[in-house]
Amino acid sequence: MTSAMPTASAGGPIRVGLDIGGTKTDAVAIAGDDIIGRIRRASGHGDEAVIANVVDSVRELQAEAGFDLADVRSVGVGIPGLVDAAKGRVLHAVNLGVETLDLAALSGARLGVPVAVENDVKAAALGAAAIRGRIVLPLRGRLLADLLARKRPQIRSDGLDLFRYAGRGARAAGAGEPLPVR
Repeated sequence: MTSAMPTASAGGPIRVGLDIGGTKTDAVAIAGDDIIGRIRRASGHGDEAVIANVVDSVRELQAEAGFDLADVRSVGVGIPGLVDAAKGRVLHAVNLGVETLDLAALSGARLGVPVAVENDVKAAALGAAAIRGRIVLPLRGRLLADLLARKRPQIRSDGLDLFRYAGRGARAAGAGEPLPVR
């Protein structure tokens, strides 16, 4: 990265985020509100390769940005497939060759840092909600068709913008106006 990137010590505790896809992984290290490191690498296939990808991505960011692993407060992983976020378990990720993997526990033990795991699309929607104050749901295929058949929402180019998170699922908002997340 460039020398203009802030240092880890200036921003406080480090948070690391990984977006693991079927072919590539994007990872970022953040201190305070500043991005201090960013990498992109190939994703592996199979349980051990996915765990190694998490660990190696954090270590590569550490080397690039010059922070100490002891300064890392948490690692968040967005990954495709079915995810039990409460247990940090990936239940089914076909494009990664994973059927059941306790990703948070196994990668966290190797790093010595708390690791949280979430479905990649859900993580993106929650991240957008945190930044924009509303949830934009990127929907495809059968789920989108099912919602269209039942709710007849207005679709926008940036996704389905008419539903807000309600704890028990999404509720139709109506009139095409985005609603703030409460």
